Amino acid sequence: MTKKAFTIWFTIISTILNILFTALIIGILAISATLILTKVIGTKNGQIFIVVWMMCFLAGLVLGMFLFGRISSAIITKYNLASKLDPKIIGKHLPNGNVNKYAQKEEEEKKIKTVMPDSVKEDDDPWENQ
Repeated sequence: MTKKAFTIWFTIISTILNILFTALIIGILAISATLILTKVIGTKNGQIFIVVWMMCFLAGLVLGMFLFGRISSAIITKYNLASKLDPKIIGKHLPNGNVNKYAQKEEEEKKIKTVMPDSVKEDDDPWENQ
């Protein structure tokens, strides 16, 4: 499988998992907030529920993005997927220090060492310094 195909599959699967993971977090936050409002506080005002559910939705989105970024970077590092993915995708999932390391590793592998013939190299001219 090429890097491009592997990157496309990784992006599709991670997007689906990110949506499911975020929906799960939002659901857990909303259910726990509803239980706290009804059982602990004992409120019956519908407007309070709407405001709290909106806050749970926003908090779930932010928390889902943050946690999914951490989880995906841990998976890429653990299973050494950085060499199989496009460097642009690696930059989104791994910390900045690791992006340069993987990019430099690939560039070093691609470099071809050029050898200059002796006739082109500069010589020390004994008459130059006098």
